[in-house]
Amino acid sequence: MKVIQEVDSLQGLNRMNEETRKKVFSKGGFFCSVCGRPVKAAGTPQIAHKIKSGVGTENHIMSYIWNNYHKDRGRKFVQDHVINHELNLSPVCSLKCNDACNIFFDPVSRDALIDEILTKSQALSL
Repeated sequence: MKVIQEVDSLQGLNRMNEETRKKVFSKGGFFCSVCGRPVKAAGTPQIAHKIKSGVGTENHIMSYIWNNYHKDRGRKFVQDHVINHELNLSPVCSLKCNDACNIFFDPVSRDALIDEILTKSQALSL
């Protein structure tokens, strides 16, 4: 529980709700999804976005949704339903492992994850 309390107090994770952060760390057994060490092994536990956040990423996802699903969705939708979806998040122990999670520049993996998130969450039906 101490790790969860420390994670809850971290700055930079404010866009995710407490329940999502706890789910991500719990699902990973409080171990890094890249190297397998405890998430506190290198200091502060982190949550990595497999598809990174940022304006360029949001633009890509909005275009992808329009081109493949013919739905017009804005940045808030992308942030809430794709970027911060638990399937896009991984527990990691360091910046090095955080960087290793980034699949944005692998178009096949990135777009497959976007499809999986949109399908499983049924967010497009909102």
